[in-house]
Parts: sequence; C-alpha cells; structure tokens
Amino acid sequence: QYNTWSQVLPVKDFWGLVPTNQTYVANFTYVYALPKFSKWVSGRAPRLALDNWQVSGITTFASGFPNNISLNTTDSFDFTGGGDVTAQAALTCNPELAYGNRTFAQFFNTSCVARPAGRGSLGSILNNAPITGPGFNNWDMSLTKRLPVREGKVIQFRWEVFNILNHAEASTLNLTARFN
Repeated sequence: QYNTWSQVLPVKDFWGLVPTNQTYVANFTYVYALPKFSKWVSGRAPRLALDNWQVSGITTFASGFPNNISLNTTDSFDFTGGGDVTAQAALTCNPELAYGNRTFAQFFNTSCVARPAGRGSLGSILNNAPITGPGFNNWDMSLTKRLPVREGKVIQFRWEVFNILNHAEASTLNLTARFN
C-alpha cells in the first residue's frame, strides 16, 4: 500500500506512536485524618494543638514519552535528493538500554545509531520513535489543621507543598545524531 505523494515509501513506514503517548500513568490520591492525641493527653491546650490534623496528597508515577532520533551531518549531504521526506538516522540494533544501565550521561545505546548509506537511503526510523524518554514521579502533599470556632464554624490552616521530595526530573534528551 503506497501513499499518493510518493510511490517510493510505503505508508506503513510512517506509522508510529503519537508524541503524547505514555505507556503507564498511575495517580494516587489520599486523605488521612491523624488520630486525636487528646485521648492520651488531657487538657484544652493539647486538644487545640494536637487534634484535627489531616495529611492529603496526589502522587503520580508515569512512563516517558516516545522520542525520535534526528539526523545532522556536518557536510550537509542530501540523502533524499529533494522531496517531502527527511532522512533519518539508521538503527543497527535496539537502542533502548535496560533501566539500571541508564544514566544522565547515556540514556540509550548510541552505538546503535548510524549514518544512512548514501543518496536514496532514508534511514530506518522514519516515524516509530525508538527511544522512550525518562519517566517521572511527583509527590504533592498538604498538611491541614482545623480549629473549631463554634458549632458549624472552623478555621482551617493549610500547608501545601508541590514536589515535596524536591528531586530533579529529566524531561528531555539530546537525540540529535551528528555525523562528521
């Protein structure tokens, strides 16, 4: 099956994942009312200070987004000879590294990426996004204290923290294959 604008490339070569595809996303929401400590410590002051505390939050774990490897050459070689198609890098093996082998310095196996052979060679990764970007986890939490004023009336103090673990999240990768 070929498309109408090019009789050289089958349409199936352009099928792939959409850039917003995420394989896994898990969201957890929680609310926990801390026990009333005035059961163990009597008096008005401990009841005001230690009762009516609540912890809540939203925690997200998600896999990364699909990424494609772009091609760049220093000699500006025209692989396609013109037209609507852009040449892509050629893959010689699966570039995905095992989770334990990924680092900030090397997220995928760069030795699997090669320069296309020559004019008319368009590479092997036209649109199938062989690299899945880094996943992430995010912890948003709040601590709430309710102070009853009178029946049906309360004052609420709230402390909200976004990304409470304050850890870095890698979001983009350098996916440009540059050949000299």
